[in-house]
Amino acid sequence: MIYKTDFVDVRIRQQILCIGHDTYPLRNVAATRRAVLRPDHRGAVRRFLWSLPVLLFLLLFAVGAFSSDVAAGLVGLLIVGILATRSVTRLVRRLRTPELAQYIIETASSSHAVLTSPDFAKVDIIDAQVKEAINNPYAEFQLQIENAHIGDQIMQYGNHNIGKQATGR
Repeated sequence: MIYKTDFVDVRIRQQILCIGHDTYPLRNVAATRRAVLRPDHRGAVRRFLWSLPVLLFLLLFAVGAFSSDVAAGLVGLLIVGILATRSVTRLVRRLRTPELAQYIIETASSSHAVLTSPDFAKVDIIDAQVKEAINNPYAEFQLQIENAHIGDQIMQYGNHNIGKQATGR
C-alpha cells in the first residue's frame, strides 16, 4: 500500500465537522469509529520471492551470453542488476510502510472514511472531540493532521455495471 500524504485542517464549529473541504453536520452522525489499515507485508514478500526464479533465470542467461560474447554478457548482467535492485527496493519500501488509522463517520445512509492518517494519537483526539461536539453544541475545535491518500477502494457487484462505486478514500 503506497500512499501520498498532505496536511488537512480539521475543524468543529457550530455543530459542523470540516475536514479539508468536506463538511459533515454533526446532527447527521450516527456513529464514529476508527479502523486500522495494515499493509500486506506477506504479499510483498511473496511477490519478491516469486521474482527470484525469474532473476535467477536471467542471471544464468546473462552468464551464458558472457561466455560467448563479453559485451552481450555485460549488458545482460547490467539488466539483471537493475531488475534485482528494483525488486529489493520495492520490497524494502513496502515492508517499511506503516499502519494507518482510518477515521470513519457513519450516518443514517452510509459510512464515510473521512480521514486516513499515520498519526494514531491525533485520530484519537479528533474522535474524542467529535463525540464531545455531538453532545455539546457550543464545542469548537481545530487541528491540523497528516492525511494519507490511498485511492478509491472499489466494490462492484454483477458483471454489467458501468462506472464505479468508491467505498473509501
